[in-house]
Amino acid sequence: MSNDSLVIVVNNYPYDEELKTAWGFSSFIKFNEYNILFDTGPDGDTLLFNMNKLKIDPLEINFLILSHYHNDHIGGLNFFINKNPDVKIYIPKCFPENFKKDLIKREFKIFENEKKLKISDNIYLMLESNKIIEQHLIIESEKGLIIVTGCAHPGIVKIVNETLDNFQNKIFLLVGGFHLFDKTPDDIENIVNEIYKLDIENISPSHCTGDEAIKLFQEKFKERYIKSGVGKIIYF
Repeated sequence: MSNDSLVIVVNNYPYDEELKTAWGFSSFIKFNEYNILFDTGPDGDTLLFNMNKLKIDPLEINFLILSHYHNDHIGGLNFFINKNPDVKIYIPKCFPENFKKDLIKREFKIFENEKKLKISDNIYLMLESNKIIEQHLIIESEKGLIIVTGCAHPGIVKIVNETLDNFQNKIFLLVGGFHLFDKTPDDIENIVNEIYKLDIENISPSHCTGDEAIKLFQEKFKERYIKSGVGKIIYF
């Protein structure tokens, strides 16, 4: 079995009963020789407690990616970077100037993404916008693309289509928050049907996706639906 994997570190959905839940999202991705932390959840206590339980050493994280400027995704930032001051931090260029200046003043290494950014071989960030600008992570694995979203505010269908247009490969795993909890039942059904038509092998929605949408994804994708929650590990 491949050592490449994704672990849900912070989530409002439970999975491992020994871990803390909180409204927010963070995931740890191990790919090739790199360790990636995608978002930090809403607070440092939850993040660091769960990382410790999951035996994830903050000092071993190479890249920290912040999807968008909402507290439930960046709230644990300062707690984490105090543990690992050498980590490379990747943010959308639209983040507030005061936020960026503060990190630079404290001599942290930040990298800004305007649209598409290559972090390393087979590791990319893409930025999409609607009312909220957000970046998502794309990994080109041997099994296909891994797409990790924070909240998918620009629209999960748009994110998937833009990724497919840019990478010309099947999607092995779509995972994260899809932000459908505030949509109407008709909108949710239409979006689930659109996602189902795309070239996606496995799907694992959580966080802001909402219970109704998650239920529909499970019914539609059947064995290709992966239940998510804090502590869930997915190998790829």
